[in-house]
Amino acid sequence: MRKVILSIICGLWVHVSFAQNIASMNPDRVLNKSVAWGQIKQQIDTYAQNIQNQVIEKQKILEEEWAVIKNMRDSAESREQLVEKEKLFMENSAELQQFVQSAKNKMEQAYLDARGTMQETIFDIVRQIATETRIDVVVTETDASFNSPYIYLNPSISINDQVIEILNQKLPKIEMQLDWNLNGTP
Repeated sequence: MRKVILSIICGLWVHVSFAQNIASMNPDRVLNKSVAWGQIKQQIDTYAQNIQNQVIEKQKILEEEWAVIKNMRDSAESREQLVEKEKLFMENSAELQQFVQSAKNKMEQAYLDARGTMQETIFDIVRQIATETRIDVVVTETDASFNSPYIYLNPSISINDQVIEILNQKLPKIEMQLDWNLNGTP
């Protein structure tokens, strides 16, 4: 693995040595500082809270159904009614699980779609800045960790602020495609 990384770094260095202008950009910093990304996080939080509220309401109903079943078991009520109530309880429990899974899947897909839009826009902006300023190579910065190689980049070659500024102009708002129907399945 280290040989592969070293080969990539050497190949990049050879390519960079022929380049006249180099810039760097930290995609995580750009995302986190953009207005649209803040809106995405807010939409996710709101959606998750709405789903949680619905789940709490449905859990209360299930708890009430369970209490009825428990009372029926303790009394000499009809066995047929007890079996019917238990069957209904199981169906409602399964429905709640499906509701939660469906909401989770829809939220994940909306997040992936919104993030994809952000990434495409950022890539277009980087290409635009590189073309306009005659930058030959744009290297992505990442936060250093013990599991990844780290190359020092002079902060003066960073185009993060330019990307953020243009991103906030080009994509000031992004609406996630979430189903806000709070009366049924999300």
